[in-house]
Amino acid sequence: MQSLIGKSQMMTVEEIREDGFLLEKEGERVLLKRGNTQNLELAVFDSVQVFVYVDYDHELTATTTIPKVQVARYGFGTVTDVRKDLGVFVDIGIEKDVVVSMDDMPALTHLWPKKGDRLMLSLRVDEKTASGEYLVRKPNIKPFENEQKKICSTKMYQVRSINSLK
Repeated sequence: MQSLIGKSQMMTVEEIREDGFLLEKEGERVLLKRGNTQNLELAVFDSVQVFVYVDYDHELTATTTIPKVQVARYGFGTVTDVRKDLGVFVDIGIEKDVVVSMDDMPALTHLWPKKGDRLMLSLRVDEKTASGEYLVRKPNIKPFENEQKKICSTKMYQVRSINSLK
């Protein structure tokens, strides 16, 4: 089950239900709620591209909205909330915000991103926590590489002593 989380993939419609579509891939089943289909009409045995995540009810769910930020894929997200006891919540374009754990933040909380800041991040799925949720965390920022050695501009969003763009 954990191998599906945080990734975009093709899944097959196994059953049509009142609340959505039951999708299947390699023996794993995931619900694609009708509200997460972008008004897509599907039939049994249709294939559909979805992004799989754990929703607010701690259930594995899918959406046809495919975020740029995924496991092993970097993209930008917008900080929606900062909780000093948990970490930073980031909107990546799906129904649920992801958490950048306080363990991945600088020790000095005044250096943490603020609400409205944009972060470049990639998802990493951790083991289940005591509450049964999967935390999705930000690994170290990947450095930008300019293969053609052309002059380019970048925008610094957070200054850190390590892993900064140079």
